[in-house]
Amino acid sequence: MNRADTTGTLGVLASVLALFAVSFSLHAQVPSDIQVSFLKWAKRSLHPVVSADLGSPTKDLAPIEKMIGDAKIVVVGEFVHAGAEPLIFRNRLFKHLVKRNGFTAIGIESGVVESRLLNDYVTQGKGDFATVLKQGLSQGSDTFRQNGELIQWMRQYNDRLPEGAVKLQVFGMDVPGSPGNPDAAQRPDMPLRVSLDYLHIVDPNAAMQLESRVERFFPLLRDTAGYGTLKQTERDTLTAAIDDLVSLIQRNRPAYVEKTSAEDYEWAERTAIGAHQTDAWFRLMPLPWKLGDGFEWTRYSSQVRDRAMADNVEWILNRLGPHGRILLYAAVGHMTSTPARIDNPRIVETIGAGTYLKARYGSDFVGILNLVKDGEIKYCSAHPRPSMPLKSPPESAAENLFAAVNVPQYVLDLRSAPANVSSWLHQVRDHWNGSSMSHFATADAFDIVYYVSPVTSACIPE
Repeated sequence: MNRADTTGTLGVLASVLALFAVSFSLHAQVPSDIQVSFLKWAKRSLHPVVSADLGSPTKDLAPIEKMIGDAKIVVVGEFVHAGAEPLIFRNRLFKHLVKRNGFTAIGIESGVVESRLLNDYVTQGKGDFATVLKQGLSQGSDTFRQNGELIQWMRQYNDRLPEGAVKLQVFGMDVPGSPGNPDAAQRPDMPLRVSLDYLHIVDPNAAMQLESRVERFFPLLRDTAGYGTLKQTERDTLTAAIDDLVSLIQRNRPAYVEKTSAEDYEWAERTAIGAHQTDAWFRLMPLPWKLGDGFEWTRYSSQVRDRAMADNVEWILNRLGPHGRILLYAAVGHMTSTPARIDNPRIVETIGAGTYLKARYGSDFVGILNLVKDGEIKYCSAHPRPSMPLKSPPESAAENLFAAVNVPQYVLDLRSAPANVSSWLHQVRDHWNGSSMSHFATADAFDIVYYVSPVTSACIPE
C-alpha cells in the first residue's frame, strides 16, 4: 500500500470512529434561532432551479459553476430512485457542465460492464437504442424515461462534434450483473461469461480450461437464491477460478492487446474484475441460505459494493486522462463523503463510495445532496406499477428546514452558511426520503444542496 492509499484509509477510519462517537439525537427539532438564521441566509443565497426539459437553456444552473470550482468529480446524491425531477436536474446539469466547464463523462448507478453497450452507442453509434438501453442499464433503471433521454442527447451531441474532438462518454460505476435485483436484464453470471468470450478470442486454450472449472456454476449465478445452494468448497472453487481469470488477463496484456486492441483489452480486464466484484458480493451470504432466510447479510455486501464503486470510478478517471472531469449520480447512501447510518429497517452503519473518493481526491471531489419532500413515485419495473406516495417527514428531519424556504426547486451552497447555521449543519441530522431515515452530518457529507418538492414518477409511459 502506498502512502496516498494509507492516508486515505486512515482518513476513512477516522471518519468512522468520529461517527460512532456521536450521540445521535433522532427526534430533536430545529432550535428557533437556527430556523431564523437559516431562513434569512437561505432566502438571500439560494438560486432557483427551473422545471425544463433537456433541450431548454441551462442558465439557471450557472451559479453551480462557481460552487464546484475546478473539481474533477462532481456527485449528485439522489434521495429517491424513480423520481423524475432529480433525474431531469442531473441531465440538465450534465449538459451545462459539458458546455461550460469541459466535463466529458457521466457515471451512473449501473453496472460497469453493462455500460460498455451505452458507451459504444454514444461514442460510435453501435447498436439499436432500445436494446442498448435494456441491456446497458442495470438495476431496472432502463425504465426511467430520463435515462433514455440522456443517452440520446449524448449520442446527438457526439454526432455533431468535429472530427478528432473529445467525445462524451457514459459509464456505469456499480457492481455488474445486478446481484440481488431480479428486475435487471443482465444477470450475475454475465461478467464471467463476457470475460470468457474475450478469452476465447485471445487465448482459446486458457479459455477452455477456465470454462471447464466454472461452467457448472452458470445456472446458479442467474439469481441470488441459486448461489445460496453452493457449499463452501464450491464457493471457494468459483472464487479461485475468477481470481485466476483476472491474473491471467492482467499478466498477458501485451499479447492480448496485439490480438484485439487496447480498448478491448481495457474493458476485458475491467470485466474480469467486475466478475470478481460480483463474486465478492455473493460470498458474504451465510451458509446455507435461501430466500426465506432474509437479507440481513446484504448490509455487509453493500460495503463490498461501495468499495467496488469507488474503484470503478478511479478506473474511469484513469481512462479520461489528467484533464478528465466527470459527473456522478447515485443514491445518497453511496455518495456521502462521510460514513452514515441508514434505517434499513433498523439502523445500519454505511461507508459509501463517496467516502473513499473524498479520501482519494480531496478538493477535487464536490458533492451535491438532493433533498426531496412530498410527491409520488412508481415502481417502474413492476406490472402493474404500484404508486408509492412520499410520506411527510418527521419533525426531526432536516428536510423540513429546507422546505420552509418555500421555493419548489433551488440550489444552495452549504459552505456559505453563517456560523451558527454551519455549526448545526455539521452535526449529524435526520434526513427523510419519503419512506426511511438516514443520519449524517449534512455539511460534512455534502457541499451543496439541490432541493425539490414535489417529486413525480420517472417511469416511461406504458
